[in-house]
Amino acid sequence: MGVTLHWISRSTLQRHKAALACRRICGRHTYDVIGAEIENIHSSYGLLNKVVATVTDNGSNFVKAFQVYQPVTESDDETGEEESTPTDDDVTFLDLSEILSAENDGLKCFKDKEYQFLQEYCTAMKPLTAALDILQGDCPYGTLLPTLEVLMQKTLAVKDPLSRMTAGLPDAIVQAIQTCFASVLDDKDALLAAASCPKFKLRWLRDSARRERVKERLTAECSTTAPVAKSPASVPSATTSASQDEMDFFTFEAEPEEDTYTVKNCCKKTAKF
Repeated sequence: MGVTLHWISRSTLQRHKAALACRRICGRHTYDVIGAEIENIHSSYGLLNKVVATVTDNGSNFVKAFQVYQPVTESDDETGEEESTPTDDDVTFLDLSEILSAENDGLKCFKDKEYQFLQEYCTAMKPLTAALDILQGDCPYGTLLPTLEVLMQKTLAVKDPLSRMTAGLPDAIVQAIQTCFASVLDDKDALLAAASCPKFKLRWLRDSARRERVKERLTAECSTTAPVAKSPASVPSATTSASQDEMDFFTFEAEPEEDTYTVKNCCKKTAKF
């Protein structure tokens, strides 16, 4: 289990990070084992009452660990007995070697249709896996919206060659993204974070009308914040390293020269702030 810590300095407002632990968990990765290990790590560094939020994957064992080991309130006491009973979300681990060595009729081979389904499934899910790798890495908030937009575009782009077995999967993925991130897709802070990031600017916005709206928001925000600046502040370098997979994922059309000038001009104003 790898645990990292991220915080923002109160005085400089700079982001900081540190690696707390990289521990091996023996045996079954059940919710109680995971919860106890996380609590042990927090306790080792005196963080039991200081952690604001924890980000992890959506595995059922992790989900239940945080449901059971979250801070207890009066309402939680009433439902504690119900949550402690086994549910369908519990993870069951099987010994594959036992199954393969069992003396029975053996395992059935995949049919051609099943191979085709697996290939098409991998094709449809490839953009999603690339996006997850990017978002789970060390990326700023401005990466979120461009990643989601490109993910939806690339997912719909692979729809045509799919057969009837998986033709509905790209639409389902895009619909799920729009539902889960409905409050973020048009959020002002998220849009400004992406537009002011030199890596993306306005290139990720395919719709011209939406690009204009974001540009107007960025200009208005710069006009509001720039006059209150008292003294120039140093601006950290915007250069970030990117893997080849990430470079392949983000493919944008040529950005209009006018939009490039607008973003650069706004960035100069906000640099003073």
